[in-house]
Amino acid sequence: MNEIEVSPQENEERLGSYLKSAREGLKMSLEEISNETKIRKFYLECFEENDLSPLPADVISRGFLKAVAISLKLDPEHVLTKFDQEKGIFQLDEVMGDSSFRPTLKNERRSFLNGFYITIFLLLLLVVIYIFMS
Repeated sequence: MNEIEVSPQENEERLGSYLKSAREGLKMSLEEISNETKIRKFYLECFEENDLSPLPADVISRGFLKAVAISLKLDPEHVLTKFDQEKGIFQLDEVMGDSSFRPTLKNERRSFLNGFYITIFLLLLLVVIYIFMS
């Protein structure tokens, strides 16, 4: 009996089926992926069955998925985006819409303060020069 190969692009509706079809397309077993990535077979099965509840914390699961994606020769960013969508994790800009309302980052505050101090210094320098020139 001939098996029909399904490319990952044709079966992208869920993360689990996407990973499973990619793995089967490479003719790899879960044990082989587990040995290559050092991820327990149980977690790989959870991913493929779309059972995300027994997985560890999202940051660890994302690391697992990145390793699995690389092993399956998939785009890690695409796989992680699918995971985030299924878990309901969204980027701050997507949730808030306009990125102008996002919190200020520490580096942005630091550069603003540096510019502020440089402006004050230049104004004081101009005042001193004006006083001595008069």
